[in-house]
Amino acid sequence: MTNILPKTRFQERTTYFLTTFFSRYILLGILLTFVALSGNARAADVPLTSGTPFPTSVPGKTIAKNLYIEVPQGSTKLTVTLTNGTGDLDLYLKYGRRLQGDTVNQLDADTDFISDGPTASESIVVTPSSNPPLKAGRWYIGTLNLNSSTTHFTVTASVEMPTSPPPSSGNSQELSNALFSNVKDLEAHMYLSGLSPSQEAFVKKLGYPTQFIKIFSTKNDNVRIDETWIYLARGSAEIFVNGIFINEEKFENKVEGAPQCRFRPENYNFTTTLNEIISRHGSPVRTEKETIGSKEFKTYIYDGILFGFLNGQIVSVTAGK
Repeated sequence: MTNILPKTRFQERTTYFLTTFFSRYILLGILLTFVALSGNARAADVPLTSGTPFPTSVPGKTIAKNLYIEVPQGSTKLTVTLTNGTGDLDLYLKYGRRLQGDTVNQLDADTDFISDGPTASESIVVTPSSNPPLKAGRWYIGTLNLNSSTTHFTVTASVEMPTSPPPSSGNSQELSNALFSNVKDLEAHMYLSGLSPSQEAFVKKLGYPTQFIKIFSTKNDNVRIDETWIYLARGSAEIFVNGIFINEEKFENKVEGAPQCRFRPENYNFTTTLNEIISRHGSPVRTEKETIGSKEFKTYIYDGILFGFLNGQIVSVTAGK
């Protein structure tokens, strides 16, 4: 934050249940790939999850510049709001990098969008027809407190994506083919939180998977989620990248009557923190730690679900028995 001048205006390791699909070496390769792809993100930057209110506070006469929201390719609208505050707050939005400047005039000159009414309720809406237009990438949010004392408020950033209806009929293979045929360009749509239309179609047709694994990685500020859903009774593994269905792999060792996993893959994403996991699941059964190069990898083991963290950032979720 910068002071400003007054306003002049489970049981085993991460893949213990995937022994029929992934060896220890494959998992290590995934983790090493993540290490190689991960950039040196600034620790002070705070990512927001689309549609999730973020309570925060800013000292008096201060601008906070470190919040951001990742906007996927193909997004149709970005809405950022300030609510639940008091006095006079202003909202700034800038593409690609943090706001520069320490005075109101400097901030106004550097921002792409501003909402600076006389109250604490502010809103900015950006679409592909805005000037500048909405585009994929990182949008930084600045929150300016013009009050003389610390003010608490809520920031909410919501990204809207085009929707496509899931297939309503057909057998499982036809379902897979139909979903795959809709993938024109893997860069066209990215679903980094919640369920994508493809995943919703699988849930509607087949239910939630018996087991799943999510791997989170970044490169040059681009984020990626590699996700595998395993249906043991069906004998299939469904592969997604950023929510887009990529491929289906069959295997022989089916397990008749295998139940759905009691955990839901959409509940865990890039912004999931260890505190949130402990709040939801309690203390882990045990924790394991190992060093990969200069980085520390920790596995937090619960009954039926495992979480991998690399230098404090979530990199994997593995669920199912």
